[in-house]
Amino acid sequence: MNTAKRQTLLIDADDTLWENNIYFEQAIAQFIEHAAPSMLPADEIRRRLDEEERRMLTLHGYGSRTLSMALQRTWQAVIPEGHVAPSLADIERLALAILDLEIEILPGVADTLVNLAGDHDLYLVTKGNLAEQQAKIDRSGIADKFLAAIVVDDKTVDTYHDTVHQHRLDPAMTWMIGNSIRSDINPAIGAGLRAIFVPHPDTWHMEHEELADPDGICITVDRFDQIPGVINGHPFEAT
Repeated sequence: MNTAKRQTLLIDADDTLWENNIYFEQAIAQFIEHAAPSMLPADEIRRRLDEEERRMLTLHGYGSRTLSMALQRTWQAVIPEGHVAPSLADIERLALAILDLEIEILPGVADTLVNLAGDHDLYLVTKGNLAEQQAKIDRSGIADKFLAAIVVDDKTVDTYHDTVHQHRLDPAMTWMIGNSIRSDINPAIGAGLRAIFVPHPDTWHMEHEELADPDGICITVDRFDQIPGVINGHPFEAT
């Protein structure tokens, strides 16, 4: 008889459940190619774009529309006056086209969610524009595996405290699972949760951060389908 208690799993979406950042990088690569008339090196164009994107993030949050605004502002700053093609509208569409892409579920995710949902309580926790993130969730085909989908502006220690409070979770029996040390792992550990880091080779560079885990709480796996082994290896006995 299995006497282990159900645990709570908070699971990130972008680049944990499905591909995301590769599409942003593809749009940026096209932008840099279009920006050749600026006569600036590609790394300088990217540096300026990153600066603009950081400014836009503070005003508009995360998402394709924020990248689109950053691309347009960078384009206006680096392209010589009078340059005609591509138009500013074409530059805008580089990022907005991401909104219409099919959701590509990462390997092992769908079957693993079925496995996990049978024994544990799953919550999807993602950050970004509410409408954009909800549209991806709705199109993903895996939303029914979660008790709730939580879309937040950013992921901080307070975000995880609020999630635990609002959903009446036990922090000692709650895991955060994701690909971002900055957004998924460090703040979750800071809120007293357990954590599983699932690296993605194309994680956005602005999500990179040193792991802050002095007590060795975080467990790193190579693949999403290794998560059940971690969770089942840390059972809580029913009382």
